[in-house]
Amino acid sequence: MSTQNILDRLQLFSDLYQAERAVLKETPLFDDLYEAEIDAFICAAKHHRVPAGTRLLERGAANRSLFIVCHGEVEIARQRQFDDPETICRGAGEVFGEISFLDDCPATVTVTARESTTVLELDRETIAALLDRNARLAMHFWRNLVVILRARWANPWSDDVVVPTFPGMPQKMPQAQVAGGLAMV
Repeated sequence: MSTQNILDRLQLFSDLYQAERAVLKETPLFDDLYEAEIDAFICAAKHHRVPAGTRLLERGAANRSLFIVCHGEVEIARQRQFDDPETICRGAGEVFGEISFLDDCPATVTVTARESTTVLELDRETIAALLDRNARLAMHFWRNLVVILRARWANPWSDDVVVPTFPGMPQKMPQAQVAGGLAMV
């Protein structure tokens, strides 16, 4: 492989990385996180690029991961006992798999890529390792996940998720403190 081919591949990787970071910065799950913390999630995640029609999560299957759509669109289908299936489409920035990720029960929905789609997969062990190193990151991550779950509980098929700020909850620290090691790098 020539030096130019290597440089071209590195540029492509850099462009993809920047695109994923831009999506995650706008994702409610990563609200109030520093870029370095978001980067840590990107680096730790498994990256899946799948064609349309690929099943990413199967109702009834074991799941220990949280998924984030970075590019493309997925269809989420749930089946109530005697009802017709309900479906919703979710695009970049959406999270899925959170219920089975949290409660260690089988997945409650089937998720299928509607088009060529890129998702990040974060399993429990990876998330635990990231959060164990940084209490502020853990607090924001779990708060954001609870807010997402609460919004979905109130209206399961809505796109509206607003992450509130709470009195007394530390927000972003000055950048100098981040450089001092308080935020994950």
